[in-house]
Amino acid sequence: MSIMVYFSYVLWNYSARVMARFNVSNWADYGIALWHIPWLNSARERWGNKFLGAYLYDEPGGKQIDQGYWTGTMTGARPATFRNVTTYSQAAANYTRSIIRSDSMQHITNTSIPNGVNSRIPVFTSDYALYWFDYLAGYDAIFAQLGENRGTDSKIQQIALCRGAAKVQNKQWGAIITWAYNNPPYMENGTEMLQDMWTAYRAGANYLIIFNYPYNTTNPYGTLTDDHFSAMQKFWNQIQNSPQNTFGEDQSQTAFVLPKDYGWGMRSPNDKIWGLFPADNLSTPIWNSMKTLIQRYGSKLDIIYENPQFDLTHKYQAIYYWNDTIN
Repeated sequence: MSIMVYFSYVLWNYSARVMARFNVSNWADYGIALWHIPWLNSARERWGNKFLGAYLYDEPGGKQIDQGYWTGTMTGARPATFRNVTTYSQAAANYTRSIIRSDSMQHITNTSIPNGVNSRIPVFTSDYALYWFDYLAGYDAIFAQLGENRGTDSKIQQIALCRGAAKVQNKQWGAIITWAYNNPPYMENGTEMLQDMWTAYRAGANYLIIFNYPYNTTNPYGTLTDDHFSAMQKFWNQIQNSPQNTFGEDQSQTAFVLPKDYGWGMRSPNDKIWGLFPADNLSTPIWNSMKTLIQRYGSKLDIIYENPQFDLTHKYQAIYYWNDTIN
């Protein structure tokens, strides 16, 4: 079995940070032992490549879109990172820089940092927006969320955004099936889950995750039921025993390119941009073009961004830009 572990943060520098922020001399005053870095070092030594890495933070892109900042601070106050942002490019720079330079990200990926890890730990998270910028912020793999009850086109769109960002930036990607509802039964049924697993598998996902949280205390298995376990067992048996492996058969051949730094939530034509700006005059035309291309290419479409740092010409057979006329 391979594992990864979730951290909402990784604390370090025992005395200086505590004294500067809280005017105390030791984390022990709070009953806290800073075990994160020693644990990560021992996990790598003990389990080798079976320890996949750390799931750090959670849904930073989605939080950025929905609340205008991707994280809080240690004191719970709203951070000032985006206070004076007036352009999309400023927002993009502040978002990626604030994640990659955060104490937690630095101290599990940068071995030159004092009190850091002995060797770089791969970093993961799941998200529902801004995948491109998550990768720019230092993540090794992002898991696209497929569980929301929003239809097949929406799930194809999430795969297109996540896989496209990973492909262009030479990273891995995956899919995580999350809650479809905020009330019981929470998860989609087993038939729908099996279909989502196949969609991600055929699209070439490197990771496939089923989110289970013990919210329903009457069920000892969290929100998963026998219907879900049967779907997972059926999927596993089919990919192990099938004479013809369908993994990656829906690999992307076509790309739709968005404007540089256009951090749009993309859940509707009126979604926010960077959580800071309302939809603009490009939003609806881009939305319509995207929907046309999803209908035309399905799971073989990627959605990426203009960026001179990356060469797109050798990665796709056809490329459509946001300002092209798409009939």
